[in-house]
Amino acid sequence: MNTGFGKMFMKGASAVLGASALLMSAAAAQSFDVADLKLGMTQADVEATMASQGYEPHNKAGRSTHITKQATFAQAVQQSLGEYIPRKQHEGVQAIFFQKGDSRQLVAVSFTEFPSGAFVTEISYVLQDKSFTVQEFSDRIRQKYGAPDSSQNIPAQSTWVGDQGLTRDNISYDESLIQRSFGLTLKGRVKRNDMRKAIQEARPEATADTDF
Repeated sequence: MNTGFGKMFMKGASAVLGASALLMSAAAAQSFDVADLKLGMTQADVEATMASQGYEPHNKAGRSTHITKQATFAQAVQQSLGEYIPRKQHEGVQAIFFQKGDSRQLVAVSFTEFPSGAFVTEISYVLQDKSFTVQEFSDRIRQKYGAPDSSQNIPAQSTWVGDQGLTRDNISYDESLIQRSFGLTLKGRVKRNDMRKAIQEARPEATADTDF
């Protein structure tokens, strides 16, 4: 089952100052968000928040829409019973893509289909502006979250551990924030066993008679 910035970053010194709009103060260190988006939001929440921040739909190359689809939870239950559902008939939301400033800032929001609906489980932000250095970008992130819980140099990556054991519909997921170069990803890792159990429990009981 199936992944506020405020003002745009400007070149030179204004780009560095603008980066602070990407991140809130250190006082909000444990309230992870990216572009005012948080895990657990609905599609309507995401669309409204992105519009308020000046983001527009971004159609990836070769696509006619900024929204990709996946099976809903109900459809996943049907698939677990052996029913084939063509991808073009999938009714759940998989991901939504946005851009701002002629693709200088890109945001991809991914959803997981839970029994009660589709909710955000991943938010990815990418800054495409070579006038802004990785160090400057990293400094602003640390202003908000403090020192990362772990980091490595090859490949360069910093990780902040968020809430662990968050639940929705008895399905657990763990929160983490990861920086790689000019990318920042807020992720909710869904426990696969919990999801499989939820699908299994949603399957109808066998009621037909047998002759043996």
